[in-house]
Amino acid sequence: MQLSTTLAEAQQEAPRFRSGIYLCSSICREIEDTRSVFRFLNSNFLTDLRRGDGIGVRALDTSADIGSDADSIAAGLETSFTGRIDVTDVDGRTATLEISGLGDADGTVDVTL
Repeated sequence: MQLSTTLAEAQQEAPRFRSGIYLCSSICREIEDTRSVFRFLNSNFLTDLRRGDGIGVRALDTSADIGSDADSIAAGLETSFTGRIDVTDVDGRTATLEISGLGDADGTVDVTL
């Protein structure tokens, strides 16, 4: 509820805004039914973002123990978001990102951390 209130306030103060859920896997781990995460995202988080022309980000650690199949949850959540960035390889100070759903930015990118 606090996130929804904060998003509503941001819509009144700025023409465009960003909001995110840093580790959606933590939310999934704490609840009994992962369908409630989908309901929360679609009925609250994403609705407020669409209404306010905002940019939303959610992160899901697919290696985390969330009491369910993280890859299945990621696939379900993917239908609610425009793009997806998978961090596929992290080695010291570099990471490989696989980007999809973002038009010209799609592909594989190596970044230095």
